[in-house]
Amino acid sequence: MFNEEFLVIPSLHVKNIDSYIHLACSINIESIKEYFSSLITIKESVTYNKQNKKFNIREESWFLNLQLFSKASDNIDKKDFKELLLNLIKEEGLKFLPWSKKAISLRNRVNFVKVDIKTDFSDENLLETLDFWLAPYLEGINSVKELASLDMYSILLAKIPWNKQKELDKLAPISIKVPSGSNIPIDYSFKNKPSLHVKIQELFGMNQTPKILNGTVSLQLHLLSPAKRPIQITYDIKSFWENSYDEVRKELRGKYKKHYWPENPYDAIATKKTKKYM
Repeated sequence: MFNEEFLVIPSLHVKNIDSYIHLACSINIESIKEYFSSLITIKESVTYNKQNKKFNIREESWFLNLQLFSKASDNIDKKDFKELLLNLIKEEGLKFLPWSKKAISLRNRVNFVKVDIKTDFSDENLLETLDFWLAPYLEGINSVKELASLDMYSILLAKIPWNKQKELDKLAPISIKVPSGSNIPIDYSFKNKPSLHVKIQELFGMNQTPKILNGTVSLQLHLLSPAKRPIQITYDIKSFWENSYDEVRKELRGKYKKHYWPENPYDAIATKKTKKYM
């Protein structure tokens, strides 16, 4: 009876090792369904397949705690995908949503001033309130791949009242205009250290470090070479001009000969161009 699919066993000797059957007879699935229908339940299982990014929905037949068989369900089109997607995101995290750079920047800006505008875009809060802010946008989406069509920036922006959007722009602006005339985006990736990554030539003539949050927080300046390689990090641009610029100038003007390296950075013209086009 070794190859029989199911056995009825009225007598069994059970030990941790060397267990054996005293008495048994075979039974097929049709007989089980016929004689034990009252003990058989049909369940539906839903699992997420990470490889093909699809939900696997299967119909399972159980005799008490024994699974008799499992087969793919043809009910997949009738499932409530909104509920499936919400549960998946709650379990696996927000990584399933299509976060554009613009949406990530908005999240970081809001989390920087969340106390002031009474809005929280942290992972924890967004997951806890998922049914409220995301569920309405999942209507008509029937697969994980279709999540890519969501505009996360617009969805999150809709959560912020108009007056609070204006306050956000004032307290945590998207960018800062530097002396060269360029609008440089502010990086809010590190919550308590908003930073500005900018080429040193674009800051000539700047005597004070830019501040945000009503002038209470100085930006961390990441000074870059013309090749956008980091030179120095400072919270005090005036101190950099006075104490470090001469050494930086000596070290880099030979390497970047086409670029402007004035002796006096205070009175120099800020530029994003090479000397040839200034």
